[in-house]
Amino acid sequence: MNTPLPNRPPTRNHLTSFTSDGAMIDTIAGYFGGIPREAVIAVLLLVAVQLTVQIVALVDLARRPSVRTGKKWMWALIIILGGLLGAILYFAFGRTDDAAGSALDSSPDSARTGSRDALDRLYGSSPPEEKR
Repeated sequence: MNTPLPNRPPTRNHLTSFTSDGAMIDTIAGYFGGIPREAVIAVLLLVAVQLTVQIVALVDLARRPSVRTGKKWMWALIIILGGLLGAILYFAFGRTDDAAGSALDSSPDSARTGSRDALDRLYGSSPPEEKR
């Protein structure tokens, strides 16, 4: 014979506590001794900003051909271990000015040549221009 299970109130576990009604923030606040919800939100925003800035700094470091001290591995450690401050230090002191120097030349000929080079890399070399 099958007997029905007694009705039990649903238990609150980690999966059901992360819903869209703010229970996740309340759960996190409970883990840290009941700090205010606003403090939890501020900390989560700060963590998101920190991770974003660190990822942008690491991507910039990877794409840059050289850095000021010449040791990219050192700046990678500073960015990773230094957190937000390490990424800010990299942006302030680690990057070289080689890319900025080429951007300052804004003559029409150099802009046209740069555009032409970009198009050539995308679509292959173009036929020579006709002279008028």
